[in-house]
Amino acid sequence: VAQAESWLHEQAQKEGWSKASKLQGRKTREGLIGLLLLGEQTAVMVEVNCETDFVARNVKFQQLVKEAALATLAHHQNKQASPASYTKYAALVVCHGEAGTLPEIGRRLGQHVVGEAPSSLGSLEDQPCGDLETRLLAQSFLPDPSRTVGQYVQERGVRVLDFVRFECGESVEPEQQT
Repeated sequence: VAQAESWLHEQAQKEGWSKASKLQGRKTREGLIGLLLLGEQTAVMVEVNCETDFVARNVKFQQLVKEAALATLAHHQNKQASPASYTKYAALVVCHGEAGTLPEIGRRLGQHVVGEAPSSLGSLEDQPCGDLETRLLAQSFLPDPSRTVGQYVQERGVRVLDFVRFECGESVEPEQQT
């Protein structure tokens, strides 16, 4: 019985490795980004890739993304994380301002960053240069195109310090990795 059990384990390991090596070169450009917020000061974002969007829509796959995000927050065991979000695109915006207004402003700015894909922050003095504008603060604000993002945050007494935008499956350039 011990020999048979040993043989079964060896066979399972051989077949598992051979199947894994067959899949090694396949591209995983689909998947989900999981975002968890912990209070107003901490956020975690994880990307879990898969081969097809069909897999990403699976409840078990979504649970895997949730568990990966929660595991990343494991060192904050005594705190409550807010509800998670699982999407193909995500953004984190770092702001400074009155604590009570930041969650809603941050959410709106995150939606803008996802939708308009700015490549740099810019400054409040920047003048917009049309539809091809790439500086966040000079872009027309997505929910209210009559004003810029800079005008929106200035009216609310908020300062945007930095932002980052993620798209599931995108490759990260070496200089972007930190």
